[in-house]
Amino acid sequence: MIQPLFKNVMLRIEKVEESQSTGGLFIPASTNEADTFKATVVAIGPDVEHVVVDDLVVVTRYDGDLVTFEQQEYRLMSEEAILAKIVLN
Repeated sequence: MIQPLFKNVMLRIEKVEESQSTGGLFIPASTNEADTFKATVVAIGPDVEHVVVDDLVVVTRYDGDLVTFEQQEYRLMSEEAILAKIVLN
């Protein structure tokens, strides 16, 4: 696994599935892309304070760098780029 440094986090972006319209047409996920994504924290740097591994977070589409490791895509970004943490009760 990749270990982020300083205040960086590694995220696995949750995939957006294709949807079906009321008329029965399949709409590709690429047309449903939003400006924000839900992601799971998979690794954190030693100086990260506000999230832990396995937290669900919200991030923007354009923040961070895309990293491919062992055929899996991750997003590496600063902790400050995380917009919110999803808290499930």
